[in-house]
Amino acid sequence: MNRIRPHIGLLAATLTDAFSNEFVKGAVSAAKRLETDLTVIPGKYLGIQHINDGFEAYYEYQYNVLFNYAAKARFDYIIAPVGTIAYAYDNEQKKRFLDSFSDTPVLCVASDVEGYDCLEFDNGSGIISAVDYLAQHNRKHIGIMAGRSENSECTERYIAYRKGLEKNGLVFKESYLMYCDMSYDCINEAKKLLEDNPEIDAVICINDIIASVVYNAVKECSKTVGRDIAIIGFDDLPFAKDLNPPLATVRADAFLLGSVAVEKAYNYLNGIEDKRHLVETRFIPRESCFEDKRFIKTPKMLFMGGTDSIKNNLKEYISDRTGSYEETMTIYEPLSELIDFLEKEFFDSTASDDSVNIAYEKIMSVFPKDSTFGEVTSKLYALRESLYTWLLRNCMEENLPYIQKLLSTIENTFNQSSKSMPIRYIERTHLENLFIRDSLMFGGNLKGSYADILKRLCNIGSVTSYLYILEKPVEHYNGSEFPDDVKWLFKSFCYGAKCFNIPESEQKISTCKVFDNPKLVSDRTRILIAADLFSAQTQYGLALFEPESAEFIDELELATYQLSSAVRTLDILKNLNNLLTDTRLALAMANDYQYIYCIDTKDGSYIEYRRERTDKDFALKNRGTNFFNDCQKACGRIIYEEDRALFRDMFSKESFIKRINNGELFGFDYRYEKGDVFKYYRLKTIVGTDENEGTVFIGVTDIDAQKRREIEMKAALFKDSLTGVKNKSAYSNTEKKMNALIKENICEDFSVFVFDLNDLKKINDNFGHDEGDKYIRSGSSLICKTFKHSPVFRIGGDEFACIVKDSNYENRVQLKKQIREQVEYNKQHGFVVIAVGSADYIPNKDNCLLDVFKRADKEMYEDKKRLKNS
Repeated sequence: MNRIRPHIGLLAATLTDAFSNEFVKGAVSAAKRLETDLTVIPGKYLGIQHINDGFEAYYEYQYNVLFNYAAKARFDYIIAPVGTIAYAYDNEQKKRFLDSFSDTPVLCVASDVEGYDCLEFDNGSGIISAVDYLAQHNRKHIGIMAGRSENSECTERYIAYRKGLEKNGLVFKESYLMYCDMSYDCINEAKKLLEDNPEIDAVICINDIIASVVYNAVKECSKTVGRDIAIIGFDDLPFAKDLNPPLATVRADAFLLGSVAVEKAYNYLNGIEDKRHLVETRFIPRESCFEDKRFIKTPKMLFMGGTDSIKNNLKEYISDRTGSYEETMTIYEPLSELIDFLEKEFFDSTASDDSVNIAYEKIMSVFPKDSTFGEVTSKLYALRESLYTWLLRNCMEENLPYIQKLLSTIENTFNQSSKSMPIRYIERTHLENLFIRDSLMFGGNLKGSYADILKRLCNIGSVTSYLYILEKPVEHYNGSEFPDDVKWLFKSFCYGAKCFNIPESEQKISTCKVFDNPKLVSDRTRILIAADLFSAQTQYGLALFEPESAEFIDELELATYQLSSAVRTLDILKNLNNLLTDTRLALAMANDYQYIYCIDTKDGSYIEYRRERTDKDFALKNRGTNFFNDCQKACGRIIYEEDRALFRDMFSKESFIKRINNGELFGFDYRYEKGDVFKYYRLKTIVGTDENEGTVFIGVTDIDAQKRREIEMKAALFKDSLTGVKNKSAYSNTEKKMNALIKENICEDFSVFVFDLNDLKKINDNFGHDEGDKYIRSGSSLICKTFKHSPVFRIGGDEFACIVKDSNYENRVQLKKQIREQVEYNKQHGFVVIAVGSADYIPNKDNCLLDVFKRADKEMYEDKKRLKNS
């Protein structure tokens, strides 16, 4: 064995499930920390095919073939979270599954199965604490969405619920118990529970996903979560605190569970006794189980009041987002010191350059620019902007230049290492599209194409990747046994962007060597994720990926689907290489193509095929003698004007053949124009098989719906979902563009208007967030109505900004007067009240948009005081 580190196999359910996702990320974090090799084997769920037999889920049984491979992989230790993978199994079925790993030591996670070491959540204490809390807040009729009756964890949580009721002298009725699916597919049961028991004033759910569904059921009953019906979940998944209102839950930290599981495996393999069998849970009260003005939701609201009040708010906010007192204090103490320093240096005395330098170091220590996954400090980033606002609004006026210098230095540091979330998202989408495009572009030598399909994986976060295919694809039907004697071919691997094909004489490999062979990276701790490659009932092989960061885990399904398609296509081409005519080969390629062109590059002749129906039948549409000439003629008639230059270049004969000969196979998107309407199409090239040298196939796909969705998504990134105006990201983009114009002294005249809605917090506290949202929309409507020809931005919860140019700029004084008169009327009649401030850009004085904004912001706060005192 070439390894010096132990090698742990981690089984997992689907990584699109929030709990499994966090569990795997926790395990990966611990493996890196302990320097032990870890291979993640993500299947789906066992024993649910008879329940979910719809088309989308029909072939999900195929993923679980990975568990068969894992049983033969000779891992040193296996972690098996059967409580999630096999939640539909009873204990006898779970034991049979675990027994399949024969002599390998196994840790059973999230379930207690006889004969196996186990690690579970303490399901009892957190649920009982939740019932205690509800009882103390006068909730007397508490129901439960109990999940599946055969699931042991569900049973434990139900028993704890009954104990909690008995402890508090509360009545249990059989109709208060509702068994249900453990996924989002439980809305009917949730509605039945509430309809059959109108007196229910609280519902405990055995996981957060079910709780999120109960939110919708409560709303359909015309009731309010938190006020009329308290809802409590279990797990504290990342989305729980972002629900509206935030979900009270029992924190069962999946990340911590995964981390402890790897620690137990590591200790076992190193002869260290580890008697841990339970991972602590604790109840986290949030607004879904009460309406309490003390609880603070948003980072902006934390920075209200004096310094001591702010620090108390921050401590409570951090505690709600961390797993322990020690973690809370690790984050809170340097942040508290920072608050004290900033107040002393910038609020109470005249600052200096030394003040700026020290403040910079302190802020960067609290908000490090290169935060790796799992660091506790990453939980503070939502606070950074609110901290800046607090600093700007409270510092001495003579310290403003120092504050501006400080913030500019900090943001420049961040901008050098990171980009805004929308921009990062757009760039990531672009990289994903490149991977999707290039994974189906093969070279003229099909034997060398197995490396080509891996080459873009590094762009979406796989540091190294390895491709294995079955010597013969296996037809595997639901319910049938997967054969034990499959034979493997190790086809290719990539280190970064460098791709390598394995020589044919060295390709044969055993199942255990798939997961442990000399080509696998060995100079560092090795974290790998397996992906099953199949199409419908046919198994083709598997791939292993080494993720650069936890973010790649979220890309796994994309990589799996695309590589499966690529391997299937290569298998078709390989089998038909010596048998099929050009026409049949074109048909074999035809997955989603509307048109296929078979081109002889030697003489330019071509055949055009068109899909006649929605199935895979193609008909010969046209024959031609000069493909390249015909493309040039058609370009001016049917190609959208902006795309013509690219189209002409791609289909000039000289450049086309040069690209093909250099192996630079290509694809691109273009717009087909018909009258005033255009549609998006995607074109891909593929060289012919070895025996059809000189033949190139081009497939054309209709991507109009997909492309327009992408455009809409990009637009949505810069749109505020509540009000429909532009959002903070759009403002930041506009600010950058205007700063560039100001720097060049070519910026036209403009004004900045800043708006703040009065009493939003009071409305949220007294009437609920639905009324608060209506108030925000009403304020946005008034601003947009007044400034019809200027962009309006929502830059905070209750803050808006408007950049006024052209005709609105000429009328800015009248517009300000108009909106203030309307506000005075609204104040007298109980409608939305908005504080307004504005400032004009002064050339050669204002160095950036922020300079103008600060003057407008200052005037707005003076107006806010006036409105409160009048």
